[in-house]
Amino acid sequence: MYHDYGPWDGGGWGPSVVGGIMMVLIWAAIIVGVVFVVRSFTRGHDHAQPPLPPAPRSQARETLDLRFARGEITEADYQRMRVLLDGGTPPAAD
Repeated sequence: MYHDYGPWDGGGWGPSVVGGIMMVLIWAAIIVGVVFVVRSFTRGHDHAQPPLPPAPRSQARETLDLRFARGEITEADYQRMRVLLDGGTPPAAD
């Protein structure tokens, strides 16, 4: 005896189309879930290295600053000597 259950009895395109759509939706949900979990674990964590502390000032530079602060040298002398201490070329003298 033959029973006709419509398109769901193995005939027609109905089951294969619905199954294909469901498979795509399941894989999409899995991928979205994995992305969400990975982002939740990595969010807020800055993997960049912290900035380096400033280089310590040399004893010569501190002495130069103190002499300028006390008024022992002029501003022009201070600027010229500071450039020399920082490894630059001093400006030409007037």
